[in-house]
Amino acid sequence: MLGDAVMGALTRASAALSQAQVPLALMGGVAVSIWKHARATKDVDLLVGLQTEEVPQLLRQLSISGIHSKRLPPVIEIDDVHIVPLTCQPTETLLDIRIDLLLAESAFQKQALDRAIPAELPPPNEAIRVLTCEDLLLFKLLAGRIIDRADAAYLLRENRKDLDFAHLNRWSRTLAIESNFQEIWKEAFPDQQPPFVGTIA
Repeated sequence: MLGDAVMGALTRASAALSQAQVPLALMGGVAVSIWKHARATKDVDLLVGLQTEEVPQLLRQLSISGIHSKRLPPVIEIDDVHIVPLTCQPTETLLDIRIDLLLAESAFQKQALDRAIPAELPPPNEAIRVLTCEDLLLFKLLAGRIIDRADAAYLLRENRKDLDFAHLNRWSRTLAIESNFQEIWKEAFPDQQPPFVGTIA
């Protein structure tokens, strides 16, 4: 099954990165599932504490675990974000699972990695650090695809009572995504005013 293959790839990637002493946090579709919105996903997304110049050495270490670069050069840049696309074929499947490593380079990305918290994955997987719901929401708002907007609305609805809105408000201003935040709030709660700290014009 695809879900088992994705979890197998995540387990392998997490173990290999931990062995290489690379700080990591789960993001993307699997992280969304941890925050009460289960949905199918075909890949693994990880935020990692790694510099661009450290990537070649890491790739040599990952190859031992059967995780390989999808392209040369191995780092791509999308909207000032550096990503390392990888591929992995878990032993229990013939499917190739994509693993994207997002390099934590900006102030927002670094604080998100620092704030990540432990989470339990379904057996037989072990605990892994995952982005806080607030930071995952902000990443979704930054990405802005239809599926990301849908994820953000679900995350708001399912986790509203536990969210740190001061944190969301501060970083939405810093990242210039206040209007995105307002729009998603209206999608999630059409008849309610957002509990933002301060005023968002």
